[in-house]
Formats: sequence, C-alpha cells, structure tokens
Amino acid sequence: LEAFASREAQRHGLQVNQRKVLAHATGTHYRRVRVELAVSGHEGEFYRWLDRLQDPTEFRALTSLTISPKRNDDTLVETRVVVEQWHPKAGAEKEKDGGGVLEAKWAELHPVVETSHWPMEVLLQVAKGRPDGELRFSRLEILNEQVPPVGVMRSIMLVGRAGKLDEVMTFRQNLRKNQALDDYKWSLSAPREEARTGHWAFVVQGVYTPREE
Repeated sequence: LEAFASREAQRHGLQVNQRKVLAHATGTHYRRVRVELAVSGHEGEFYRWLDRLQDPTEFRALTSLTISPKRNDDTLVETRVVVEQWHPKAGAEKEKDGGGVLEAKWAELHPVVETSHWPMEVLLQVAKGRPDGELRFSRLEILNEQVPPVGVMRSIMLVGRAGKLDEVMTFRQNLRKNQALDDYKWSLSAPREEARTGHWAFVVQGVYTPREE
C-alpha cells in the first residue's frame, strides 16, 4: 500500500516528503493496513492522486486528510493523508452472512462504501458553501475513520481568513443549510479581527452526529 501510494504521488508530479506505515487495525471481520504520507505539489494533481487512492473495488479508502494551501499561491498545497486498505481476516471469507454478520461487515466498511462521506466529496460540499469575497482557507482537516468498538468517527475542521465578518457568518450558514452535510453539527469559534490586515480569522468545526431514524 505504501509503495502504491508513493508511486502514484510521484506519477502525478507530487513530492513525497514523508511516508510512514502505521499500526494495523483489526476489527471483527477485517484487518486494516494503514499508511500516512505527507506530500506537496499542485492542487489539481493532488486531487487526481486522491481519486486514485479512494477505490472501493480495492477496499481502499482515505480516512484522514489535511490540506494547507500555500499562502501566496493557493494552487500549491502541503498535505498529509492516511490511506487504509481492508483485508478479510483469516477464515472470515468462509463465514455465512446470516445472523447479522452481513450488517456487521458492512458497518466495518463504512469509510469505503459510504461515498457521501469520502473526503473528496466533503471537500466539494465545503467549496459550495464559500461565499463571494475574500474567504480563503489556511488549513482543512477531514476525518472519516473506523474506530472499533465506537464505530465510524467523522469530523471537519476549516481554518481560514475572510475580508469581512459577514463572509464568515454566511459561510457557516451555508454549511448548516447544505443537506449533504446535514449529519454534521457545526460550531464557529469567535472570529478574530487581525489588526494588521483587517481580515477576520475563523475556525469552523463540524462533528458527525447523525440523526436517529
């Protein structure tokens, strides 16, 4: 997995600054191989690389994504990702799917199969909420990780600056009104006006809190 992710990054013209094999995670039915990579390069090629990493046909998913655009050129990004691959545990392929086994397997695969929570899809929805003006991000963090026995943990953190306070408030409202992000509870730390620039620094956080059926 590490070799594949690194090779694909280089093929897309990205610089691999760090790579690390993380401890494997073991669930009831699957074992997860996990690697972390820090890469930098052009934003467009970075997103194409992410698209290669997220592949449900290979039981492969992005579970953590951090993006920091360059301050003077937001088409260049510094990033850190965790990509995981699910492998059936020994003997799991012989299990019968009755008695709730199929549902349990599906639950372990949520980061792979629930496409609306893929980091790339979340990024798209966040981008839709940006109002016209000078609102820019300095850091974005998205988590979509399976944590036994708790289950799937999902969160979004958006750090940035805006030219006007109204832009920040509009952005928060747009996130709250976006039905694709309806399962996230949003909070906004008190925006702070920067004396030197007059810009408004903000931190918006979304925590996955699905509504009960």
